[in-house]
Amino acid sequence: MNSAIDLLESRRPVHIIGAGGVGMSGLALLLHQLGYRVSASDKNPGPYLKKLIKQNITAYAGSKPGEIPGDAVVFYSSAIPPSDEERQYASRNGLPVFSRHPLIEFITSKFYTIAVAGAHGKTTTAAWVAELLVEAGLDPTALIGGTLHSWQSNFRSGSGQVEGRPLLVIEADESDRSF
Repeated sequence: MNSAIDLLESRRPVHIIGAGGVGMSGLALLLHQLGYRVSASDKNPGPYLKKLIKQNITAYAGSKPGEIPGDAVVFYSSAIPPSDEERQYASRNGLPVFSRHPLIEFITSKFYTIAVAGAHGKTTTAAWVAELLVEAGLDPTALIGGTLHSWQSNFRSGSGQVEGRPLLVIEADESDRSF
């Protein structure tokens, strides 16, 4: 079986289960910015799912396994249990299914990444770092674990580069032993 990274390198469509959360919605927005065909779902409607729809990403509330593209690579949030109907459908139908971790690995490998780690204050600190880089004229892309008032979003698309690579500010998540 191909690794998630190989499948993403081949530019296959991506479906994200649990995209109504702050983290997965940001990943969906970034993949969309990178030119991937992205679809997304979440158990409940909410502001982050609505942001995806406003960016012309196919996104819906509820479980609709038949809506997952037949050639998609499927990623799921750590909040999505193995019993989830879409996860089970994707596995039964031979679609590659992965947790969010290889998706984050893929993205950070493509960027000059500034990752903010710690037990408390990651969101605030990551937002400060991103805002400082904006003020310095470095125009970062950023995935933040909350909505910034100045952006009205958890995601900022930037075009800044460092050492020939796009600049990204992200939180380093210690959950799920993924640090």
